[in-house]
Amino acid sequence: MRSKEYPELSQTQKAVCDLLANHLFGREATVGGKMDWRAILEESYLQGVHMIIGQIAPENGIPAEILAERKRTLFATMLRDSRVHGSHTTLHRVMLKHGLCYTVIKGVASANYYPDPSLRSMGDVDFLVRREEEKTILEVLQSEGYEVLEQGRDHHVILQKDQIRLEMHIEPAGMPEGNTRPIMESYLENMLDTAVEKKGPPAACVCPSDFHHGLIILMHTQHHLLSEGIGLRHLCDWATFVGHFEGEGFADLFREKLKRVGLWQLARLLSVTCALYLGLPEKAWMEIAKGDRDTAKELICDVFSGGNFGVKDPQRAYEGMFISNRGKDGVKQNRLKEGFSSLNRITYQIWPVTRKAPILLPIGWLVSLGHFVKRNRERKKRGGEINAIKAYQASAYRKELYRKLSLYQPEE
Repeated sequence: MRSKEYPELSQTQKAVCDLLANHLFGREATVGGKMDWRAILEESYLQGVHMIIGQIAPENGIPAEILAERKRTLFATMLRDSRVHGSHTTLHRVMLKHGLCYTVIKGVASANYYPDPSLRSMGDVDFLVRREEEKTILEVLQSEGYEVLEQGRDHHVILQKDQIRLEMHIEPAGMPEGNTRPIMESYLENMLDTAVEKKGPPAACVCPSDFHHGLIILMHTQHHLLSEGIGLRHLCDWATFVGHFEGEGFADLFREKLKRVGLWQLARLLSVTCALYLGLPEKAWMEIAKGDRDTAKELICDVFSGGNFGVKDPQRAYEGMFISNRGKDGVKQNRLKEGFSSLNRITYQIWPVTRKAPILLPIGWLVSLGHFVKRNRERKKRGGEINAIKAYQASAYRKELYRKLSLYQPEE
């Protein structure tokens, strides 16, 4: 895929980037009252950064009546975020009370790097525990009133209480398969031992060290990028994290280790994108070349086209089935092979017996396809039907872009 496949950023998209760069890194904003503020606020909502934009819009010339139209959405997000922050603190209290070890991942851990942590929009409460303590922690949380919604899938358990979800992980999302997995496991083995207690704001909790936090958000970013896609919220998480390092500090901590597992190119190009579009100060270690600028343009356009977790385009998750197996093996396989790998993964989840009895897989494929057809009929009634042929075709452009990231391809 060449840069010409993407249009130039629209004025609205440039304005959103401009405002974020102003808030995150103090770069002078050039947005004025004549901008299409309704479009700016809508785009920021779809990208998961509307709390930041809503906070700084008044000082950048937004008409009061337009901001008032979004007051309810902003207030609802603020209220939910405060409840999620409270759930972090509650989890922390429960874990300390029972002498259990954990660390939150993403969420509040990412918010701590923002100029104003309260403006980082929250999702669920994700945390990592030791495998051997999983059963005990699950029993403790259930005794505290949490209900198990999902268990035994993708190395995590989903619990809920008062409409706030906890995701208890025994392994971070996006862990690689193959030869790089043991290396990554060695990087993460002391993660809980080196985690640090944070008193807040916005919440009291235990957070990973800089090194482990960087690894987690890199794996999480590529995991979703290759599937439904990421929003500007994810880029802001990366930008603020990288931005808190001085000089060559980031490269000194990460470069050699990330090269060993094939994530350095991703880290560097995400940083280049953040430097060009979100105001992250450029550093020598970024080694920005002309080709990098083209790739950064493609990446930012890819982010805008999908929105936060693909909210702007439901097809993207199905495109991802032909791109990668949820980021576990990069994008080295051809698209048809990736499609079958993804179909196998879905079949294992729907009909677990097929993992132990591969001879049943063809029947499992039919079961999985039946589930897809049934769900697609429901989508069609709502006007959101998935077109598998178009998903396959569109996956080619995205896959070509992601190949430039050299995911999980170790550098000698």
